[in-house]
Amino acid sequence: MEPLPSALPEYEQRLLTALAYFLGRDAEAQARACLCMYLRQAEPRIMAQVNDYAHRFSEATGQPT
Repeated sequence: MEPLPSALPEYEQRLLTALAYFLGRDAEAQARACLCMYLRQAEPRIMAQVNDYAHRFSEATGQPT
């Protein structure tokens, strides 16, 4: 099993490595799975932020979004 890039804090790296081991995935695949799960669960909040940024962009530039 390959270690994750050192860009992750050690705690997150250990969690992903443990999950990957027990689920039979490599650490990169586990990281993608965790990201996908987070995005699905946080979708309403993320889209609210995207809409807010789009509104601010539209007001600042006069361009419709």
